[in-house]
Amino acid sequence: MKHLTEAVAEVLSIPKEVATNIPKLVLIGDRELILEGLQGLLEYESHTVRVSLGKQVLTVKGNALNISYIAIGQIHINGQIFSVEFQ
Repeated sequence: MKHLTEAVAEVLSIPKEVATNIPKLVLIGDRELILEGLQGLLEYESHTVRVSLGKQVLTVKGNALNISYIAIGQIHINGQIFSVEFQ
C-alpha cells in the first residue's frame, strides 16, 4: 500500500523523490553519478566516496573518482564507477 505522501504526490504530479525525501540517482554509464538528496559527505578518496542520505549511506567505489560538483543537497561524481551501494 502506498504511503499518503506518495499518493498525494502522484495526484499533484509532484516527483516522488521531492515529496518523500527519497534520493534520486542518475548513473551515466560507468563514468558519472548525479545524486540529489545529499545530506553530507562522509568520505572522499580516489577509490571511494561515501555520502549520507539521512537514514542511509551511499558508497560509490571506483577508480580515479572525482567530485566535479557539490552543493546543498546535490553531488556529481566522475571517474570509473565500479559499484554503488546503499547501507
